Amino acid sequence: MQNDERVAFFLHDTFIPQVQILETFKSRSHLDLHGVIEAFTVGAYTESGVMLELDLDETPGFPDGFYSFEPPEEFKAKAYSLNDRESAYESDPQLGRWGGKSEANKKKLELRSISQKQKKVKSFDLTLVVHSTTRKKLTGYVGFFVGRDADDIIFKKAIDGEAIFKITMKQAITVGVYTEDGTMLELNLNTLGKLPSNFYTKEPAQPRSSPKEVKSPRTRPTLKRKAAKKKK
Repeated sequence: MQNDERVAFFLHDTFIPQVQILETFKSRSHLDLHGVIEAFTVGAYTESGVMLELDLDETPGFPDGFYSFEPPEEFKAKAYSLNDRESAYESDPQLGRWGGKSEANKKKLELRSISQKQKKVKSFDLTLVVHSTTRKKLTGYVGFFVGRDADDIIFKKAIDGEAIFKITMKQAITVGVYTEDGTMLELNLNTLGKLPSNFYTKEPAQPRSSPKEVKSPRTRPTLKRKAAKKKK
């Protein structure tokens, strides 16, 4: 790009003016923006006819609150539908719901870091990451499932090949993941080694009672009759 070449920057429609034309200096054109609420896509067009585009949502290094995490409605609806499935474990609702594997379809869910806020307080800060296991970077949105309610589904967008989720927990649970291409991942934090001893759940998750194990009204009279015969 030449020093005397001008560049037109195309901004979000909330900016006035939406198109800003700047001169170049030392083969660079510099644009400062203030009061930006969230990430958007910037377009550029040079006098020589070159078109450029930068999606700030795909650019790493910004604070988490800057990115516009708004997954497609179809993906969100599918994620909520999957979370509506009955859980097999009351105390660990995501256990066994996502295939039981932390790595599948060339993607991996892993715990990157864990730290205890205060030694006297049982509260841990965790960083969970979903990434590709190949050279092809992860793209799109990822749903993280940590509880039984819809509010417990956290959507994150892959930035520079990683979907990063930070959460505070009191004890280890199972985290489920669902990606835009339909991949399901599951990580039971209780199965990981070398974590703080007081982070692990003391008692293993107990499965819900099967409906078959509940005594129906028909069986109760039978038991009473047998008991009556024994008395005779």
